[in-house]
Amino acid sequence: MLFCLLFAAFAVRGYMAAMGNESGFNRLLGCGLVTMIISQVLLNVAVAAGALPATGVTLPFFSAGGSSLLTTLIMAGFIVNVSRYSKSAVNKTGIDRPGPIEEVS
Repeated sequence: MLFCLLFAAFAVRGYMAAMGNESGFNRLLGCGLVTMIISQVLLNVAVAAGALPATGVTLPFFSAGGSSLLTTLIMAGFIVNVSRYSKSAVNKTGIDRPGPIEEVS
């Protein structure tokens, strides 16, 4: 049960961050990446429940596949980057978002 709640929270936060972005590209990128990860989760859960035949799709963040884990972590990194520039409630924590790096002289 906790497993499903964690991925549901990931989906909600990811979609909120993506849809709160002003850039159309960032909205599409964020929504697409979250959808890819959540679709892998749903497919894996359906296989584990016996509703679908075995497909070989790994469970994101949990399965120990080298290239699959690396790809999932890269997608999560892109989602975090999209959320950094989001104007949604995800970033209303009272902490200023990082701006461009300034050179100190």
